[in-house]
Amino acid sequence: MASTDRARSRVGRRILRVSAILLLVIAVGIPFYVCPQADSPRHADAIFVLGGYGFERYRLGLELAQQGWADRVVASNPGGPDNARLTWY
Repeated sequence: MASTDRARSRVGRRILRVSAILLLVIAVGIPFYVCPQADSPRHADAIFVLGGYGFERYRLGLELAQQGWADRVVASNPGGPDNARLTWY
């Protein structure tokens, strides 16, 4: 009986530790994921546009360059040269 009480106690402490760590991670992470800091644009050496769904991000990168935020735009083209829309840019 004493060994089962000890085992239950160990399991209880382990659950308590994991719960405390999880609560800490959530409490620390909320400001970063729920209310992230958004800096205003500033001049840079280049604008990097990472590929993904849709083409609006490429247009935004070009618009930022036309507004003078950077002299160069570096865009990824995950579709390769077969992607006519991105090759056009």
